[in-house]
Amino acid sequence: MLVDTGAYLKAEDIEAVSAMPMSIRNCPKPVIAMINGVATGAGLSCALACDFRIVEPSSKNDHGFRKYGTLRRQWKYLYSYALSRTRQSRTDDDDRRCYKGEQCVKTGLATVLAEDGKLAETTYALAAKLASKSSTAHAGQKRLIRKYFYGGMENFAKDEGIEMAAASRQPDFTEAVNAFIEKRMPAYNLPHK
Repeated sequence: MLVDTGAYLKAEDIEAVSAMPMSIRNCPKPVIAMINGVATGAGLSCALACDFRIVEPSSKNDHGFRKYGTLRRQWKYLYSYALSRTRQSRTDDDDRRCYKGEQCVKTGLATVLAEDGKLAETTYALAAKLASKSSTAHAGQKRLIRKYFYGGMENFAKDEGIEMAAASRQPDFTEAVNAFIEKRMPAYNLPHK
């Protein structure tokens, strides 16, 4: 329930939110995220769907659902897992961290660390370099990555919507929303339906 309204999250609405990262992932051209500040929630999901993520040392990557009584948006976890599994093993503690620019690059959550004040310059330089390459080759590479690393994402998004909608009907979700509004940490382990 969205606290006092009596309205619950709907599976189809949650699934619809996944359309943007899926569109980014399905774009045949390289897509670059220029992260100026904090990427969290849906913004982080969109950034991780991009082929390249450029950050500054002060940029932050915050897994926003770490404190809330609902399922995490799994898009960002699937993307971050696929991106970083060759770099280092990930743990549940990674869900609770807010990474700054350099750590984002080390874990694979970002591609390039720009110097302070040179985020736009670095991003546009990469865009120009990519634009000078074969668009046919880019499209083919993205099709392969989509097929072998992200196959089944549409079905996943549908199932995620169902699970998140169900989680929104539990006491932990109401507790999380109230705690957020009251600016306090949530007290979980309430009885579940």
